[in-house]
Amino acid sequence: MKAKFGAIVTDGRGKLGGHFFSKNKGGPFVGSKVSSNAKITKKYGRRNRFIITTSRAWRNLTDDQRSAWNAAVSDFSKTDIFGDLRNPSGFNLFSSINFVRLENNYVILTLPPQPGCLYNLDFASLVITRDIDLVEFNWTPALPAGYHVYLWISYGQSPGRGFDIKKLLFFIARNTLGEVSYNGTTRYTNYISGLPPVGSKVYGMVQAISDFNGVRGNKIVVSTIVKSGV
Repeated sequence: MKAKFGAIVTDGRGKLGGHFFSKNKGGPFVGSKVSSNAKITKKYGRRNRFIITTSRAWRNLTDDQRSAWNAAVSDFSKTDIFGDLRNPSGFNLFSSINFVRLENNYVILTLPPQPGCLYNLDFASLVITRDIDLVEFNWTPALPAGYHVYLWISYGQSPGRGFDIKKLLFFIARNTLGEVSYNGTTRYTNYISGLPPVGSKVYGMVQAISDFNGVRGNKIVVSTIVKSGV
């Protein structure tokens, strides 16, 4: 769903897609539905620690350092789903860049880096074949040094279900030079507790991300119907 509230839409109730509409003392509002899943939370323990670490690091910056991050936000603006150009806050910019750096064992930056250049992937695909236990991502081109390919994947679901980014689980980050595919069968079966049944639909997402400054390329959403292999 895409919506902009204005003179036409002034109030709402109930649920629609991944959102709910309600009202409080401040007036009408829309929120995202959240489903609790203890297994996913456990898997995200390391990433949650990075969030805490970057939040503490932001509080420990000097006023001049925070001002530098706030002044750099226009260099890292992004286009939202409506085509509008949006700047992150200084805190969000600091957190997103240093989150990626922590994942790749770099020290936290106290001053903003140069924006650098985006590296976009041209193509990606996902194949899951149950009888031969295959879960494979493919992408092109191979990334240069200093970039990771980030992979996300979903549980198996009904073929009629549409894509919902909130259902994706972070799968793995790969940075092997020259690599254009990843066999994630063992990781998926351990992560999701087995392959989904034949005929299920599984979504994935592939994105190139700079190790140094966290600049992210385009997101390619892929999907596949689980095959029997026969």
